[in-house]
Amino acid sequence: MASFFKTVDIMAGFPNTLGLLAGNTVINNDSTMPAAGVLKTAVRDLKKYMKLRNEANGQRVIPIGYSAATSSARDQEILEYLTAGDNDMSIDFWTCSNFEWKKKSDTTGSGYDDLLHRFSNTTIPIFFSEYGNPSRQPRLFQETTALYSPAMSRIFSGGCAYEFWESANGYGLAKPDDENKIFERRETDRGILLVFNDFVNYKSKLAEVGDIAVEDVSEATEREGEQGETGKKASGPWQDKFRMLESCVDWHEVEAS
Repeated sequence: MASFFKTVDIMAGFPNTLGLLAGNTVINNDSTMPAAGVLKTAVRDLKKYMKLRNEANGQRVIPIGYSAATSSARDQEILEYLTAGDNDMSIDFWTCSNFEWKKKSDTTGSGYDDLLHRFSNTTIPIFFSEYGNPSRQPRLFQETTALYSPAMSRIFSGGCAYEFWESANGYGLAKPDDENKIFERRETDRGILLVFNDFVNYKSKLAEVGDIAVEDVSEATEREGEQGETGKKASGPWQDKFRMLESCVDWHEVEAS
């Protein structure tokens, strides 16, 4: 937890820090499900630490979330567990990867309709931590239009295209040097930056999103939020399956520091 706390102290100083993850794709199969209790313990201790720091010196309190590998039924169960209980032990946001939109897909073929149904009762912000199927090159990012549509925006708070810098997996939007994928050569203070066609297509799709009636989406979200249950009991069906741990933190030492 000392490493977690150090990260919190550093990132709280940046005004553009939107949130921190207590874990990233920790639970990938049934054998790793018991780790959910450890995650919730970490969330509880992180929130207590930030509260103490805020009271001591006004340090900013940062939202805490969890990033799942998929949006499967198993991950839905983990989401429900991590949002159960009081705010001081539950996550503030949840993310998942999704690369199901392929070529000329739609909300049905991509599984987006199923996602809307599966997560319809979610009471915290959720979004795609990674998206952008590479089955077509350059990527057109047509799923961006669907992701920011009023129907999807009732449940999902957008997403993050994967990824900005090009690496060995070939998902990048930009790279210092690649002759085969470039759209533009851009002079920067660190040298030549090559902007890919993927970047231009993604930017274009985001521009189209601006036409969405934000007021309609907000009203729908408020109505559905009133129906959602917050502060669900942290026991229930998870009591025997997932067990939180006693804190390993010396809180007297933290308060004295």
